[in-house]
Amino acid sequence: MLESLLIKPKPTSHLAQPEEQQDKVNYTLEQLESLTASITLNVNTTIIMQYSTKAKTGHQLDSLLRQTFNPSRIWIVCATEAEKKEATKLIQQKNQAHPIAQTIINTYSEKDWFRTVQQIDSDYVVVLKKGVIPGEGYFSFILRLLQVPSLQQMVLGTESSLRCAGQTANYVQSIEEIWVLRKEWYASWATLDRIVANPSGHLLQQFNLSSLLLPVSDGRTDVKGNRESKGLCSHRDNDAVLLYTDSSATSAFSDFVCSFSEKHEVVYFVTSSQDNKTESIVCKKTTIFGYHVNDTKELEVLLQQLSPRVMLYQGQKYIGYQPETLTLIHLPETLKGLRWMSGLPIDALSEWNTPEIKIIVRTSGNKKQSQMKRILNSIQNANYLNDKVDLFLLMDEKSDRPTSQLINNFKWKHGEKQIRHRIATVHPMQHFVESWYPSYDHEYAVLLDDRLELSPSFYIWLKYSLLKYRYHHDDEVTNKQMIGISAYSPRIIDTDPTGRRLLEPKPSDYLMQLPTGAGALYFPEFWREFHDYITARLTDQSTVKRGSGLRHLFKDSLLTISRTNRWIHSWRKYMDEMIYMRGYVMLYPHQSYSTLHLVQNNLSQKKKEAYSTAEKLYNVPLVSNTDVPQLLPELDTLPVFDLHGKPAELSTLKERGLQLQRNFSACEPAENHDHDPSDMLCPFSQLIQIPVEQSANEIPIKSVNVYL
Repeated sequence: MLESLLIKPKPTSHLAQPEEQQDKVNYTLEQLESLTASITLNVNTTIIMQYSTKAKTGHQLDSLLRQTFNPSRIWIVCATEAEKKEATKLIQQKNQAHPIAQTIINTYSEKDWFRTVQQIDSDYVVVLKKGVIPGEGYFSFILRLLQVPSLQQMVLGTESSLRCAGQTANYVQSIEEIWVLRKEWYASWATLDRIVANPSGHLLQQFNLSSLLLPVSDGRTDVKGNRESKGLCSHRDNDAVLLYTDSSATSAFSDFVCSFSEKHEVVYFVTSSQDNKTESIVCKKTTIFGYHVNDTKELEVLLQQLSPRVMLYQGQKYIGYQPETLTLIHLPETLKGLRWMSGLPIDALSEWNTPEIKIIVRTSGNKKQSQMKRILNSIQNANYLNDKVDLFLLMDEKSDRPTSQLINNFKWKHGEKQIRHRIATVHPMQHFVESWYPSYDHEYAVLLDDRLELSPSFYIWLKYSLLKYRYHHDDEVTNKQMIGISAYSPRIIDTDPTGRRLLEPKPSDYLMQLPTGAGALYFPEFWREFHDYITARLTDQSTVKRGSGLRHLFKDSLLTISRTNRWIHSWRKYMDEMIYMRGYVMLYPHQSYSTLHLVQNNLSQKKKEAYSTAEKLYNVPLVSNTDVPQLLPELDTLPVFDLHGKPAELSTLKERGLQLQRNFSACEPAENHDHDPSDMLCPFSQLIQIPVEQSANEIPIKSVNVYL
């Protein structure tokens, strides 16, 4: 399906690296012109161009008729009768005789339009794409060079996407946009039984012709192949994406390539498939450059020449040369539902391998085999995009043998599997908070427990959101206020002091000032800050026992507007405090990628019936495997809600938090706290009464006379 994009070199030929041949052709522009100074041209030339619009075709025709070496014939290839009429009018306006400019009408493929002209009686043929405006001396320059013995068997030009034209000539894999060919070269190309949009690869295979990129300078547009172009290589200063497959491209892969061409300026497609029956890619945008390589060695050379920022590939794991600036993304076999990748900004896409995501699953209590089996099955069935994902399974001291055996026998192929088992009872708050502590700023954890079940696309949602909102450098606010990404879309708000209430489903993803324990990915620096904060709060609580009459350093009742303020044994009490004072938020999906199962199989029938109503509210529908996000909105367009689920602004949440912090901590809130909670943990000064022991001894008195 991609044949029109492919440059198919001779299978046995070696794709020469520039350093291998540089010393043979390192001519400067001045040297090339001196080689041709004494050459007299006695040849004739046919030009083949394609009708575009009346204005563009007229502009292009003018550039051909201004050439210092006049062509013998110009063919304007038209696709419709209407185009032919417009082209005929253009010829008449230019006052040129019809033998010089002729029209032909034919229904053609956009990729092989030139093949309509096969009866050639001139020595040379020039084929140029739509919009190409050659300098007035270009044809003369190239034709004279083709008379030089050392350059006679080469495809010459100044336009290539593989290398920017420099001060000297360089070998490249292909010349693009405009080709000056000998008659027999063109005939071989135009009569191929397959579509080949660029002749360079075919001519290398058929005639062993190398392609030579000629030097140009900004002041010499007269010898430039396309004087109005900044050069195809200008994308090297931008950010190119390369897609590679080692097998025949499927329609899904073709659609995937096209999705990138719609969102990125420069897209390369490379294949090593030998299947010549594939159809051509037809995309709305025509900035896809296609190449064929025979092996990994040629792919390595091409990567050095193209210098893409990101390479997405399908097939066997690539272990070849990788420049430091190149990000490799190993695509899964199934690409369905992955078009969102093309919508990622290049800076986010290039960070694909930077975040290290761990999955942590906690189980507590006995008779949890069925619950663990449910969540482990949903974890196993998820799509991890060929990422390395480590799995940590944490059991408490009450885990029974069936649960332990299930965990021990669970197979995990996406990364390392580690098992932890507690030997002594700890509080569930401690079990949750201590389940993870990040080792560096790109380590993330998805915190789960045995009550949950996951959508097959939960990881896609987390990875996409993480790259979009944390690694897209235009969204700096995410590093300041977003603490993590929830997989759960709640239908219940539990912070209202009067009791739980319904949360209306949101039409889009949103930010809310609440954490969740129902499946979420937490950011490392925020989790470390939470560890420090809760440590200080719990230390204060344990130092001063309740009922002792002694005062705590910090207020015990702090976030009185939240129901979680009374949950003294829950991590939520302290997380909610920190989030409120900092003005932090969590990203929530409008559809849920995790769900809660509250009714446990080991409960009595009476308790199951009592739980049934709550079960319906917490057990939300899961996103299907195919219903994955295609385009996330920009961060500043996401709706924001406070801890009660009411609409708010991020600035308002931050201001509310500062007011509470000033009442709770003696320190002035730090503008750049760098996730150090110290400014939230400054106790106020206290007057402490110290009893003086009674004594029989008289207290000495000092007299002072004061004169007024």
